Amino acid sequence: MKALTIKDMLTFEECEARQKAIEAKTWKDGGVDPITEYVNAYFSGKMEALVAQSKGKFYKKGGTELKKEYQQGEKIWSTLTYDEYLGKVLKEDGQRDFKVSGTVANYPFEETVSYFDGSRQAGLIVHLKILKSLTNKLISPFFDNKEVSQLKDAFKRYGYDMEFWLKAHLVSNEVGKKCQTFALALSKEDEPDKELVYFSDDVLEAGKKRLLHLLSLYGEVERGERDPKRCEHCDYCRNTKVLKSSIKFEDLH
Repeated sequence: MKALTIKDMLTFEECEARQKAIEAKTWKDGGVDPITEYVNAYFSGKMEALVAQSKGKFYKKGGTELKKEYQQGEKIWSTLTYDEYLGKVLKEDGQRDFKVSGTVANYPFEETVSYFDGSRQAGLIVHLKILKSLTNKLISPFFDNKEVSQLKDAFKRYGYDMEFWLKAHLVSNEVGKKCQTFALALSKEDEPDKELVYFSDDVLEAGKKRLLHLLSLYGEVERGERDPKRCEHCDYCRNTKVLKSSIKFEDLH
């Protein structure tokens, strides 16, 4: 079977039917956030090649001024270039866009790690993450409906717990050493914020359990034991919705 990614698992968790439609090529996945794409290209050292391939994508007519969304990406990236501490963590001899593969519960996975340094006693993994804000507060259903920062909420909301555990697992198996996991989080605010966050094994263990549970559900659908569930809220479900009855006004949410 085709190798899975953590993005596949997240989509499956949100809507099983949508993920299976994407796999069957009857539905297209959403595009990449332009700011994230831009900063990732800088971080991985691929910016020059990316601009050379599609300059018109990034620049306004005339080719000298960046489009607005990419101007923000430039500003976010600039916050990293003068940070002495990050320079010590992200050594030049570390590997950017480190490709890794392996299996979990007999399912093949292929992933890319933003940064990996195997020269240290414990391997160092850094995941680049870009969010709307790091410090804005919200009531999070993932933390007992308590008020937490957007950065903390994102750890569960966007499946970083699964992603970070999976990639650490794959890298450790491939290089034969235990790895420390960090997230380099950046914000899209007018004045971009940044944090380097360390994740202990205990914190990541919950991500392992979540992923294994999802793979169990995924297997049920793969083996034809049941049909994939529809969420009835996503773009795919709206597009393929067929009314079979009416609904009472009192039952509306």
